[in-house]
Amino acid sequence: MALPFVDVSAFLKKGTPPSTAKDAAAKSLFDACHDVGFFYLKGHGIPKEACNLVLETVRQWMLTATDEEKAAIARKDAGVGDGDGGRGYQKIGENVTLGKSVRISKSFFWLVT
Repeated sequence: MALPFVDVSAFLKKGTPPSTAKDAAAKSLFDACHDVGFFYLKGHGIPKEACNLVLETVRQWMLTATDEEKAAIARKDAGVGDGDGGRGYQKIGENVTLGKSVRISKSFFWLVT
């Protein structure tokens, strides 16, 4: 199965009314998330250099961050401190779904320019 491409360019013009292009983009995004779980994003307007900088910065942080630095941004459950239950660093094996540890070693994103 190939990863789908999702074009979000229809959403980038401020003040544009609902349109068939926006509907198609929204359906494409939903289908990609629901059916595959990953997708290539295009039409976002972010320069390739910025995308590459983000990826390299994250790569270096993952290779060099101390346990204390990772703990400072650890995921917290909703209602615990400033946690929202959805964001933050997790070690392999800490991701739990329906009471079971989920073996997810990596998550990633990539912006196609």
